[in-house]
Amino acid sequence: MSRVLTFGTFDLFHIGHLRILDRAKALGTHLIVGVSTDELNFSKKSVYPV
Repeated sequence: MSRVLTFGTFDLFHIGHLRILDRAKALGTHLIVGVSTDELNFSKKSVYPV
């Protein structure tokens, strides 16, 4: 069993997000995806995600 961890801001999920998740999934048997919080996004961009 191998675990793959990735994370990101998936605000307005699009085909590029799907592709990177598919590539990450191919690297192991379990995929763990972390999603950034609205607060973190606001602190970096000064706007709240959709």
